[in-house]
Amino acid sequence: MSYGEHGYCCDDSWDTYHEYDKCGCHEHHEDKKKKCEGCVCDLLKNLHKGTKVDIFLKGSKEIKGLVFVCLNEKNCCASFVEKCAGSILILDCQAIEGIRIQRNCSC
Repeated sequence: MSYGEHGYCCDDSWDTYHEYDKCGCHEHHEDKKKKCEGCVCDLLKNLHKGTKVDIFLKGSKEIKGLVFVCLNEKNCCASFVEKCAGSILILDCQAIEGIRIQRNCSC
């Protein structure tokens, strides 16, 4: 197993994944009003950490090969890591038009 610059696991064993909390992913959203709205935000609220995804942004921009880290429901920041590159990508979940969840298969 190797680790990127920021300590992210670079293999498929997300059991040993290091928590990333710099964006406040684990803050509890106590506001009664629903702040992060939309189908992608709703999906990310329940997506498992370590899930491999491709992201589609407005204007047909596609970002492939990301791993989901967390969603901060207080500010709608969704955090992703590029596989094995160690680069962190933080997006407003409301700005994401679509998401592809990659299946683990040998197809």
